Amino acid sequence: MALQTPIQWCDSSVNPAMGCGGCELWPTNAMLKLRMVTALRAHFPNVEVVRLRELVHATMADHEPSILWKMRWTIIATMMSLLSVNLNKE
Repeated sequence: MALQTPIQWCDSSVNPAMGCGGCELWPTNAMLKLRMVTALRAHFPNVEVVRLRELVHATMADHEPSILWKMRWTIIATMMSLLSVNLNKE
């Protein structure tokens, strides 16, 4: 993916599978973590933001964005399960 490409008949190219990292069209790991914390905050407003950040960091680790995309449903299920267990304890 690139805004400029050596392909003669186009100005830019896109990889719709989003399998690479490090380009302007693919979010960084930090951006993905921030989006996940924001989404979880909307669903679990009673959980402290610090706890959500810790959970997201532990679950998503430092995987490349392409790996996180492939693991997205597993990550979401794990986080929701952990948050539900924590809420039931309170």
